Amino acid sequence: MNLAEQAVFTSAETSRTAGYQLAATSNGLSEEDARALSTWGPSHGALGESGPHAASVNFHPLPSGNFCVSRTTASGNEYSGRGTRIYTQCLIVSPDMLRQFANNPFAVVRAASGSGLLKQYEKVPAALDPVPLVGRTPAVEANVFSRARRDLTPEQIACLVQTALTSAALAITGTPSGETAVAALLNCLPPQVRTEFSFSTGLKVSTRRPYRLLALGSDPEERHRTRQIDGLTFMDLAGKAACRFAPTDAWAQAIYQVVKTGRTSLLNRWFERHPSPVSLEQLNALGLELLDELAKYSRLKAEFSFPPADKEAIPAEDGTGSPLATEEPAPSSPASNPRSARQLAHAAHSQFAGTSTADQRPSRPSEVLACDHPQVVASLETLDDLVYDAIKGNGSSLIQLQSVWPQIKAELGDELLGQSREQYLRYALQVWGQCVEDTGFRPTDRAVNALDVLCLLFDDA
Repeated sequence: MNLAEQAVFTSAETSRTAGYQLAATSNGLSEEDARALSTWGPSHGALGESGPHAASVNFHPLPSGNFCVSRTTASGNEYSGRGTRIYTQCLIVSPDMLRQFANNPFAVVRAASGSGLLKQYEKVPAALDPVPLVGRTPAVEANVFSRARRDLTPEQIACLVQTALTSAALAITGTPSGETAVAALLNCLPPQVRTEFSFSTGLKVSTRRPYRLLALGSDPEERHRTRQIDGLTFMDLAGKAACRFAPTDAWAQAIYQVVKTGRTSLLNRWFERHPSPVSLEQLNALGLELLDELAKYSRLKAEFSFPPADKEAIPAEDGTGSPLATEEPAPSSPASNPRSARQLAHAAHSQFAGTSTADQRPSRPSEVLACDHPQVVASLETLDDLVYDAIKGNGSSLIQLQSVWPQIKAELGDELLGQSREQYLRYALQVWGQCVEDTGFRPTDRAVNALDVLCLLFDDA
């Protein structure tokens, strides 16, 4: 099991010295990394905001080739009683461990916090233990974009990407949450280049901490001081960023299209299909490829459009002329209909049973696939739940589907895979049919979600 070394940088009185220092480490931390952590460590007044909830997530490389992922908070009192103690908890992760989390330091912090590993000590112990980090993270997290879109427009996010890629160092302000803005930016970049962007989401600028990305607080004096620093680009997201930092490069333009259309799942799949090392210099060429992919997606979306409801209805498969997405006729006997005989095989895909108008689903597609293997049946039931919930708009289900689909696809085999895809395609078509009936040519969120799911399930078909 991979273990992350630990360190705490804070105000303490130890046998070595008194004041802000590397107060405790785990035994596996090298001396050169310990010296670097002491240099980068934030001390009195380093947080950009005040108050008990002030915090900063930080990320930077270390001399050993490992990386430091840290969280800085205001916690307790300094040993001298001078003021509020600045407390930084550091996790030292290897490149392999960071790749496990798609080179996303925020995912590392969540994994550690969720496992109860980010402990704050009133009296820091003399030594710490290495800690395990469990879990994996998709390359793109849809919920990160959902949070970012509450405060930032697609234009602002694209401008942020453009400026970050073309600046030696960038300070951003004008957003309610610097952490959300930086997290969204990282999700816009291929995992292979994310490690080139050291960052802080809430610390003041310091020459001792040469972060490439900094999210500033609301202090006007700190903003003014930051504007005067040579070589540092200042970007106010609340101002007219789109005028000054327009997305001119292909990658930033592609990200604009992704965010504007909500095609984050397509971006995730694109990253998965391009795992090779990539440099920042290559991003423009890759942006042209991604723009081409988005154009192909738009053409695919057009092919799934239905005519308006007042035109000739699409006939049902049985040739009776009954329009798609209307009430199912009484089923014929299995003996007279070979497809029906196959559809009564077993009870996987049970989520897709139902006849309500809001959920126009094929009749009992849950009984399509003939398989008696318990593991495969369980996988199909899991797949049903995820597909159904993802189409309904559950972002976490779509992320989970992206994660488990390769394994389930391998378990099914060619025949079951084809039959399963067929049923999900039927369901998606009925969702679009209902969309046309209700709104004409205007796609609903559910219809667009259905297309997202189809693109995932048919990615290599």
